[in-house]
Amino acid sequence: MTPKSAKIRMNRLGISLLMGSALVHPLGAHANVGSSPYQRHSICLKKEKVIVAFTIEKSGKLVSVCEGTTPSYLVYRFGKQSKIELQIPARNAKSWSFFRFDSRTRPGGPTEGGFGEYSLRFSNQQADYTILQNWNNATQSYGIAVAVDTNKKSVLLKGAPNSQIGSLVLLETEAEKIPNGHFANE
Repeated sequence: MTPKSAKIRMNRLGISLLMGSALVHPLGAHANVGSSPYQRHSICLKKEKVIVAFTIEKSGKLVSVCEGTTPSYLVYRFGKQSKIELQIPARNAKSWSFFRFDSRTRPGGPTEGGFGEYSLRFSNQQADYTILQNWNNATQSYGIAVAVDTNKKSVLLKGAPNSQIGSLVLLETEAEKIPNGHFANE
């Protein structure tokens, strides 16, 4: 599934990632908390860098993409700090190849139609997962979500933008580990 097909599917389902004027800065900060092994508002370990983390609106569960340093690895986690429901893949240097990153941006304000579209994709067993992050300055819209597709159904888990920490934008600096698929296709 490509980010473009995810958008089409979301529109076909009548699901919009429009969040009104509730725009958040894509490089939000994070902080550590007491005795928990996790960083505040995420399920990234304290020794990991938060690439992006957010809360699913309906369930209150957390989505986190984390980068480890020794060795360098990328990992997706879903659940709550008290119970991780899904961690993909194992934390090792080969984990970067498990993911596909795509981005497309155009600078500009509301009159120039600036926008950003980012996605991080991976598969696990019979399911394809896509983390979607997009904004449009012309329409003052922002959205973050996880699309889960199986051969039986598709589900879009909308994230609360005011809960977001970090951004998929941070993966643009990791081209040696995870190439930007948008540019690879040109």
